[in-house]
Amino acid sequence: MAASRALIILILTFAVAWLASWLMSRDGAPATLDPEAKNEPDLYMVNAIIDQYDERGQPKHKIKALKLTHYPATDITTLEMPRVKIYLEDTASPWDIESNFGRLTPKSNNQSLPNREEEVVELWERVFAQQTRLSGDFVNIRTEQMTVYPDRDYLESRVKVYLDDQSGRTTAGAMNAYLEQTRYEFFTNNIQRVNTIFIPEVKRLIE
Repeated sequence: MAASRALIILILTFAVAWLASWLMSRDGAPATLDPEAKNEPDLYMVNAIIDQYDERGQPKHKIKALKLTHYPATDITTLEMPRVKIYLEDTASPWDIESNFGRLTPKSNNQSLPNREEEVVELWERVFAQQTRLSGDFVNIRTEQMTVYPDRDYLESRVKVYLDDQSGRTTAGAMNAYLEQTRYEFFTNNIQRVNTIFIPEVKRLIE
């Protein structure tokens, strides 16, 4: 009888010790945050305007958005109805780019990457870029996705793109545009070949 009582007491002692250890480890564990709560925005702006100037104090580019939200965990800034204006050195006619949505991506910490400190603007849904010069010459670009590098006066699209100017229309599967040099590179993909339709000079004069 005494042996049975001692065995019961020993089992209870181990049970209490295990329970106490489990409670202490549970209380000391860090609280698990909801994934959404980890990336709560820390900055919210309506009708936001961001102006960027060069070293001479001249305007370089301007970014406007109906709504701007910054998320510190990823350092991503989302944009609703963004408008990007890029000023070029050799002309008084800037580029105006707009879309339904966009975001500013964080600068890279990888020292081996070129241009890692530059600003990058990603745009999507009904992207439209245009420039109209004083001479009347114009360029319109339409696509559904575009990445803009304002510091380099460069933009690119890796989806179907339409470029219209006074000479006609070019359709391509992808495109690089060097705005300062007025140079465009068009690419074919599995879905879309590069195709250009020229408008005759006589027809342009009539229109």
